[in-house]
Amino acid sequence: MWELRHPIDAGPIFEGRDLGRVLRSHASTFTTITSIPTELVQSGREPWLSTVTRGMLFSIAHNAMTNAFRHARAGTVAIVLTFEDDELRMSVSDDGTGLPEDYSDRGHGFRNMRTDAERMGGRLEAAPGESGRGTTITCVVPYDTRQGDR
Repeated sequence: MWELRHPIDAGPIFEGRDLGRVLRSHASTFTTITSIPTELVQSGREPWLSTVTRGMLFSIAHNAMTNAFRHARAGTVAIVLTFEDDELRMSVSDDGTGLPEDYSDRGHGFRNMRTDAERMGGRLEAAPGESGRGTTITCVVPYDTRQGDR
């Protein structure tokens, strides 16, 4: 059921809704479907972002949430969306089992997230949680003033 939510919940991105609003709704749906409490914390004012950028960020968040659900046996998930002066930072953290050493070689999830981050001129980082439990996936994307992403 959760896998079907990506195309459904991504629809508002193409209707022009703010990323924060769409992710807040997606987090609520994730909690309803998976019973994993999930919250979105947003700071800063969301600037204008292209539909493509918002779509890729949504996909990265969805993929990280899916990994927390399917692989990490997470008890909670937190999405932190921070809009700074020159870049945005989006982190998805869980309190699950953590990453195996060969995580980047498994499946397509991390590879796809990293590719999307790089397409936006950004970077993707995966880090273990404190005390070795959980994972935080962070995507940092500079605003592209040439395309109006500021």
